[in-house]
Amino acid sequence: MDAAREVTDRTFRIGGLDIAGGHVCGAFAGDDDLYAQLTGFVAEGIERGERAVHIIDPSTRREHVDRLAAAGIDVDGAIARGQLDIREWADVYLIDGRFEPTRTVAVVRNAIDSGRQMGYPATRAIGFMAWAIDHAPGVEAVSAYEARLDAELGRTRDVVVCAYDVRRHRPSVIVDVLAIHPYTLVEGQLRGGASRQMPRDRILATAARLFHRRGIAATGVDRVIAEAGVAKATFYRQYGSKEDLVLAWIDDPSTNWFDRLLEAVHATGPSPNMVVPRLFDSVAEWIELDDFRGCPYLNTLAELGGTDGSPRVRAAATAHIDSIGDRLRDASVAAGAGPSVGDQIQAVLAGSIQLAAARRSIDPIRQAREAAVILLAERDSSDEVA
Repeated sequence: MDAAREVTDRTFRIGGLDIAGGHVCGAFAGDDDLYAQLTGFVAEGIERGERAVHIIDPSTRREHVDRLAAAGIDVDGAIARGQLDIREWADVYLIDGRFEPTRTVAVVRNAIDSGRQMGYPATRAIGFMAWAIDHAPGVEAVSAYEARLDAELGRTRDVVVCAYDVRRHRPSVIVDVLAIHPYTLVEGQLRGGASRQMPRDRILATAARLFHRRGIAATGVDRVIAEAGVAKATFYRQYGSKEDLVLAWIDDPSTNWFDRLLEAVHATGPSPNMVVPRLFDSVAEWIELDDFRGCPYLNTLAELGGTDGSPRVRAAATAHIDSIGDRLRDASVAAGAGPSVGDQIQAVLAGSIQLAAARRSIDPIRQAREAAVILLAERDSSDEVA
């Protein structure tokens, strides 16, 4: 066997790339898109003598089998020899009607290891994740499951594809799980895979998700450790305390939503008087995609309230709020208004974000946009030089 063939036999072809194995998040636009992208991947594995494990919605079993057969797979034969193992959600994700991440990871790991014991060189597993759309007990821990599974798989010689439907899962869930997986399959293309997240990055990404969704006080270190899939000693080697972790989250570029949106607006080359209105348009889109979680800096300051706790965290969040004010003052001056108009626009923007989060509606952002346009059109006489 030549070297090129040997490499091919030790890799998996998916989404246009060869990988040695790993944890893949598949984001699909409905069942037709999913099967169009994955049936070839399944068929190739069967032909190469590898094992397939599919965890499916029990109500779609007949359709699933028919789609595999249509792709040329001898489904009955593969099942008879143990090469194709079709399991239902209640066998893996919802044992006893409840989702429990640690238990589920153990079941998936056992399903993969059993293939090796049966003599199969590798396993291609696909988990259909639509069960997480329903409100089953424990479903809120799906991100914790993905992080633990990723840590468990390590440098696996198998491939596990977690299949999510972008039309049905909440955008915030898709964003979370895409960030956890080292590989993502989106629009038929496999991305990522340069390296797995280092422990420090994994901890920070997990904390960001929890702080922003649940709040700082409600997120304990133990939960961050569990969902990041790291040991307690690892956590404290990376971050000396919870306060250090919160500070890292506040200053992380991925938390800085405002600069990201403003830079994207500037990249479109708008006239100076259109920068602020387009910014409000971007804010409306951002807050809706972010599941109306609101501004992390405003949320942090509101959570701290009037207490004296964590002055370093208060100072860091305040610094980012002040930076937003500076950028809005600059934008207002560039549009021909004065810096105090920028202050007024910041007040309107902050209030609209909090109201949008409370109402889970972008209407307050749209109304605030109209107010900002009026403010820009009326020069503030106090900013004019006599």
